[in-house]
This record gives sequence, C-alpha cells and structure tokens, in this order.
Amino acid sequence: TCALPISAAPDGRSGDVVGGAGISGILSVSDSLTITDSTISHNTATGNCNGAGLNLNGSGTITVSGTTFSDNSVDGGNASGGAMIAGGNVTVTNSTFAGNTDTSTTRQATGGGIYAGSGTWTIQSSTISGNVATGVASPSCCTEGGGLFIDTAAVSITNSTLTGNAANGASGGDNGAGGALETCCSGGSAVLLNDTLDGNSASG
Repeated sequence: TCALPISAAPDGRSGDVVGGAGISGILSVSDSLTITDSTISHNTATGNCNGAGLNLNGSGTITVSGTTFSDNSVDGGNASGGAMIAGGNVTVTNSTFAGNTDTSTTRQATGGGIYAGSGTWTIQSSTISGNVATGVASPSCCTEGGGLFIDTAAVSITNSTLTGNAANGASGGDNGAGGALETCCSGGSAVLLNDTLDGNSASG
C-alpha cells in the first residue's frame, strides 16, 4: 500500500509530484494507493508510456481526494491518459483534472485527462476541464474522450463539472468523438447524476 498525502513519492522525492519527464510521475503501483491534498503537474510521458501524472497497473483500491492534476501530457505513439490511467476500484473526490493532454503521433488518442481502464470508478464533486486528446488519421478508430475515456470500466460521476474538453481527430479517417467523455464499445459504461457539461467539443 502506498499513501501520498504530500509526503513521499514512490521514487523517494518529497512533496508534490511536479515536473517529471520521460515516464509517469507515479508509476505502476499494483496494490493500493491513497493521494490526498496533493498537486501532480507538469509531468510528461513520451513514447509508448501512459498516464503522465499517474499510471497504475493492477486491480487494487485507489483513492484520490483534494488533489489537482494539471498540465500533464503523454506524447508519442501508443499512449493514453494525459493525467491518469488506472484500473481497479477507483474513488476520486473534490479533485481537479485541468489542462492535461494526450497527443498521439501514430494513431488515435484516448483520454486527454483520464483513461478509466477497468474496474469500478466513482467520481464525485470534481472538475474535469480543458483537457485535450489529439490524434492522427486512422482508418478504423476515432480520437475519443477529451476529458475522460472509459474502456471496460463502470464509471459513476456525480455533482461534477466537465467543461472545455476537446477530442481533436484528423481529417481523413480519424474523427473526434466525445469531447467531454467517451465509452468504449468493449463494454465501458457511464452514469451521470447532477453534473454540468458545457463547452466541450469534438472535431475531425
């Protein structure tokens, strides 16, 4: 179990996880993780890395509260989840995902802000704003989920705001879909209650 209340990151750094490069700020925690009152920003994952701020493998319990993910970016070929990619039992409360990007140079992009891979997700009283997924032309797939992309996860979003997110596809085959959020055809689902969706866009 790894707990991060603005104290120690898994790589031994103290304080907020800010300004990483090459891989995720917090990478491949397969057990359980708690992050409270923290800032995860300006991290970059390049090549085929996912989740510049937070990349969690496995099916543990993940709890995020009072935390800001901002200006994180994945940039490269087969990459997803600008701020965060995870599976398992995930709870996000009173948190903000803002200005994160997923830019693919070889395929469609999925999840400018968040990539919900699998498991059960609960997002409450949070903001997903100004995140962007940008992909290149693909004959069979779309760039999906500017704010949030849902693969096989079951996601519940309540009392939250999704604004100004964008899924930007390229002309010639890769259209954008789901500026705010997109569920995958492989079985993902989303339930929204008392949320605000405004100013999101999809193009391509």
